Amino acid sequence: MIGQLSSGIAHEIRNPLNFLSLSIAHIKERILEERMKDRDDLLRLLDDLIREIHRVNELIHNFLFLGKPIRLNREWVATEARVGEVLQAVRDKVRAGIEVKVRCLEDGRGIYCDREYMRLCLVNLLINAVQSIPDGGIITIQCGVEGSSSFVSVTDTGEGIDGQEIEKIFEPYYSTKKIGIGLGLTITKRFVEEHGGVITMESEKGKGTTITLKVPHEA
Repeated sequence: MIGQLSSGIAHEIRNPLNFLSLSIAHIKERILEERMKDRDDLLRLLDDLIREIHRVNELIHNFLFLGKPIRLNREWVATEARVGEVLQAVRDKVRAGIEVKVRCLEDGRGIYCDREYMRLCLVNLLINAVQSIPDGGIITIQCGVEGSSSFVSVTDTGEGIDGQEIEKIFEPYYSTKKIGIGLGLTITKRFVEEHGGVITMESEKGKGTTITLKVPHEA
């Protein structure tokens, strides 16, 4: 019941957000057509508004998964190719000064998973890594096989967290970031566990963080 109520509220919020996005885009077009004073300042303000709307929409997108039943459609997915697709999708979130390295050693099969849910997991891990790096740094994505499971790990050279926070990091609404409401890693953990897998974190304050997800080769 709570899940259905949450989904209903989230959908109702999305409708005015879509209207606002379309309206702002229309206003920008009109401003660009006119020669007016302080046009650049107005355009920057509208860009800020669009960015905040996208942020709220992303939070709603994650929130919907908390009450949504999960039905997996497992198949063998080429992990490195999937990582490449995700990097392309989030390229605008990777700030200047952040270098992303990919090192994949697969056995020819990849990872046995639901393609879309795994994409969402990787997106959440990458965004978490980017947000953990205040200035410049390196994000390293590794994938391969360990025993009867496939794994993907994302390591950042960001701020890191201490031991007490590691124990809470996958809890709903817990976040060490200044932005977001702490649902991305909670949802990622749920997706991984629905696959029968596990997700772990290793971190050291001031040195960085590694989050690893492992998914078994069989359901």
